[in-house]
Amino acid sequence: MRVIPMKEISKPVVFLMVIILLLGIFFRWANLEKKTFTGDESITSVRSSGYAYDEIASSIPRDRIITAAAIEKYRQIEPNKSLFDTIRVTANYAPQHTPLYFILVRIWMQCFGNSAMVMRTFSVLTSLLIFPVIYWFSLELFGSSQVAWMAMILVAISPIYIINAQVARPRAFWVLMILLSSLTLLRAIKFDNPKSWALYGITTALSLYSFLFSSLIVVAQAIYVFCSIKTYKSYLLTL
Repeated sequence: MRVIPMKEISKPVVFLMVIILLLGIFFRWANLEKKTFTGDESITSVRSSGYAYDEIASSIPRDRIITAAAIEKYRQIEPNKSLFDTIRVTANYAPQHTPLYFILVRIWMQCFGNSAMVMRTFSVLTSLLIFPVIYWFSLELFGSSQVAWMAMILVAISPIYIINAQVARPRAFWVLMILLSSLTLLRAIKFDNPKSWALYGITTALSLYSFLFSSLIVVAQAIYVFCSIKTYKSYLLTL
């Protein structure tokens, strides 16, 4: 596929696209530490720390007002709580979620702390990684640098992507995994060798461990592959 070069776009337009991209980066970091820590984000921190809901409920008195300090310790990663506790709690109390995101957040918290800012930073960085991946994906799919830049800019300034980048929830991470899986699929179809198909299998497994709805993406990818008759046998070998 011939790649349409960026030089066909005028310099003022390129400058405008760069400004928009920088604004998208700025909006992801803006007031990150000042936003209210939501209930869903509290669930992320508690689950990543390896605490079960009934364990918390049984230790908090019911005959008085529950303060933030009373539950703060359950957001801390204690020595008696291991990575396996994080996996167990996710499997037993939130089976609709897969454990990969919470495992990574736990490791992130162990390295940098458990503040709201730190937890949200993981989502911000994940969201920023979407930029180069969606650019590469669009370039592989459409063969046009202009289209790739436009896709990256739309993601950069999309309100929903900015919101998801600023909360300690797995949404931005899931999008990144979907894009990586789809990108490696396109490259596997393009090169059709064991290495590229193995890489697709790995990224798809990571996507499935990021969110269960990734299974719907796999179905869509399978339909796409079966439309490419020459590569469907290689695809089946990765499943």
